[in-house]
Amino acid sequence: MQAWVMHYKDYPSWIRTSTIHLGFQMLLPLPLFELSPEVYVLSFLIEEDELILVVDAYIHPRPYTLEQVEEINKTWNKFYED
Repeated sequence: MQAWVMHYKDYPSWIRTSTIHLGFQMLLPLPLFELSPEVYVLSFLIEEDELILVVDAYIHPRPYTLEQVEEINKTWNKFYED
């Protein structure tokens, strides 16, 4: 899966627009609780320090497999392991 976990503030500012779906990337809030999560519609709903999943939606459309969700959430947990 071509995806990245990062803080929203680290997502390139030139991509931040009023819509979250830009091109073929989608931003999803973390952690994931379902196989077909909802996508944020407006970027101002995301806090700067919130962790997001940036997904290449063209290659990996939803729904995700249970294994993918588990791996994504393991990565999310690593941000809080210290």
